[in-house]
Amino acid sequence: MAKISVGWRPRPPLSFRAARRQQRMKRRARPAPASQKEKVKAFLDERLDQGSDGAYEALQLLRGQVQRGLKQGGAEAARAVEGAAEGALALIGRGFVPAGSEMAGHLVEAVEAVDRLQPSPPLGYDACVGLLEQVDDAYEARAKELTKEEVRVRKKKKKLL
Repeated sequence: MAKISVGWRPRPPLSFRAARRQQRMKRRARPAPASQKEKVKAFLDERLDQGSDGAYEALQLLRGQVQRGLKQGGAEAARAVEGAAEGALALIGRGFVPAGSEMAGHLVEAVEAVDRLQPSPPLGYDACVGLLEQVDDAYEARAKELTKEEVRVRKKKKKLL
């Protein structure tokens, strides 16, 4: 037989409204769980802030996600293609052009795999071409910025000499 302490009294049952209110209050107090996509974006931002070593880790994470998505097929494969494009854009945009161009290569492979594996891909040909064009435009814009910066650096070196 269980011991009951001296000051203990059973809780009176809550009314339906009070129970619902209590549940709402508990939900408000808890932070909403982050989606997997938000967690990955936060991880990528954190790694990209660390420099080239972090960019390599981000590239490895993105590559693994693309490969897993392609293995699952269907809508996951379409998300993998979109994730590869977002990753390539993020890497190129942050100035990690070699890592971004490698991710763009994985994007091309992912588009080919989706096209080969699925007769009617969920993403569609036009959407895939659009993603590839976005990455290509970002790459070209970044290359122009880098060449302008190189010209400035060379001019400064000539002035100093």
